[in-house]
Amino acid sequence: MNDRERFLKTLKFEKADRVPYFEQYIREDTVERWRKEGLPRGVDIEEYFHLDHREVIPLKLSYREMNSRFDYPIESESDLDRFRAFLDGARKKAYPRNWKKLVEKYRRRDYPVGLGAWESGILQFLGVIDSLSLTRACLLLCDNPPLAHRIMDAAADYLMKGIEPALEQVDVDFAYFTEPIAGSNGPVISPAMFREFVIPRYKRIVSLLKEHRVDIIILRSFGNIEVLLPDMVKAGINGLWLTETVPSNMDYRKIRKRYGRKLALIGGIDSNVLTRDKETIRQEIFEKAPPLMKGGGYIPTIDNRARAHIPFENFVYYRTLIEEISAQSF
Repeated sequence: MNDRERFLKTLKFEKADRVPYFEQYIREDTVERWRKEGLPRGVDIEEYFHLDHREVIPLKLSYREMNSRFDYPIESESDLDRFRAFLDGARKKAYPRNWKKLVEKYRRRDYPVGLGAWESGILQFLGVIDSLSLTRACLLLCDNPPLAHRIMDAAADYLMKGIEPALEQVDVDFAYFTEPIAGSNGPVISPAMFREFVIPRYKRIVSLLKEHRVDIIILRSFGNIEVLLPDMVKAGINGLWLTETVPSNMDYRKIRKRYGRKLALIGGIDSNVLTRDKETIRQEIFEKAPPLMKGGGYIPTIDNRARAHIPFENFVYYRTLIEEISAQSF
């Protein structure tokens, strides 16, 4: 079974030969430390740790990847016109110069390929960069809902027009939505506001994805988003990959118990445990991974990037345990 088949079967709760072996991008400062502790120089990290290969289509649609910044705030129709023009200009620069070569490469692949379908999130599209701009955005949602709706429609239009050429030319396996909207105590806007201003745009984009046979739609987020999940699932989100699950009390076992096969899960293992002793690492992994792997729909991996405070020996031990559990379970 190749990496693509394994990924699709796992996240669709079907039987695979083993779980996919995933990690988030490993930082260069982490690799430098590990080289001092025994990681051979020149090795490919993916091959060394037996990780499955996956790629995300490199579209520059997220706000952080744009070459310029919009001059917020948006307080009038003329501001909104400027915003639409800005997004239109950004969309035209979103595709890489080697796009045709990438399309040909993806047609010959045996690994999963995804794309970012809802990049940045509501707060970024409303211009939030600090506490002052957050206050301004919240006041806009409360005081001028019609304008807020038009801003969000402009964002959805931009993203849909941005991803459509990729959907038409590439057989995409998964899409992800990025929504940095919460802290450890919950989201910064109410579920009612999220339902009003965000969910309709999720539904539009999900509909476009479904038209192009993209069945796996993963939410990337952090913080405690528990109160938002019911509406997200109803809108079409069927996968979850959260960062820093322990500080936010987003225990995947609790989520699996509530949502069952409605939500495939990636991650959920406390990355900070990898700084501790091996028995603690083993306990964390064996308490979480086996019950979540039962029945499919789960890819075990830590809930953050492997940072430089994690010893190489501990990371190797953790990856060995994941392979051990997979061998026992399949």
